[in-house]
Amino acid sequence: MASNIVRITERGQISIPASIRKQAKLQSGQTLQWELLTNREFRLVMVQDVNPVGAFAMLGYAKQFNLAETRSVDEIMKELRAGDRDGED
Repeated sequence: MASNIVRITERGQISIPASIRKQAKLQSGQTLQWELLTNREFRLVMVQDVNPVGAFAMLGYAKQFNLAETRSVDEIMKELRAGDRDGED
């Protein structure tokens, strides 16, 4: 148990002992949440990463489009109609 003792740095950081990281299968980038149980006890909980669903799942996809560029419906329809005329023989 003595090997699981850690010291808090001046910046308030600690290291999770390797044996605990391996047993809990913790990986770099995982999110952990501290919970204060008493003034001398804490609990560290692994936070489940939640993938967005529905419309929220599209937010990352939509970033590739320049949504700041706004056009009127008339402009869009004119562009679409011009495309129709280009395809006619």
